[in-house]
Amino acid sequence: MVARVGGDEVDGETLEDLLVRTAAALLDLGAARGGAVQVAEQPNAARERERTGASVLGVKAILSRDPLYRPSTLARSPAPRVHAATKAARKAFY
Repeated sequence: MVARVGGDEVDGETLEDLLVRTAAALLDLGAARGGAVQVAEQPNAARERERTGASVLGVKAILSRDPLYRPSTLARSPAPRVHAATKAARKAFY
């Protein structure tokens, strides 16, 4: 199979290889942008898990879940104030 990238052919690379390489590049980009945030939030998350008694799910538990699961009833919450019916009502909130 020949993979195409932006119209250019990439010989000798399967589509799966291309997808894996692209996913790795995106993960690297995400780590570069948000890595510092994740490192800063880890102690907070650990304290919150300790406080609530929650545990980390783990890879097997996450992968065993049905990605298409949808609850029979969804939790409802009020619409944001900016979704008021009239412009005057919206301005009243600001």
